[in-house]
Amino acid sequence: MASAPENQMVIEITATDTGARMVNTSTWESAEDMQKVLDMGVVEGSTSAVSQLDALLAA
Repeated sequence: MASAPENQMVIEITATDTGARMVNTSTWESAEDMQKVLDMGVVEGSTSAVSQLDALLAA
């Protein structure tokens, strides 16, 4: 299995009038590194993980 390029990730969570807002910013060394993780399915994986947050926080 190929390893993913290293990246820097910053997650910001702020309160809103109706709940919270989460902003996840990832930065890679190059466009090629970012494309590699996109090809590996990072968007789908992240979407799946984030969609589980409401249930986790409600538990």
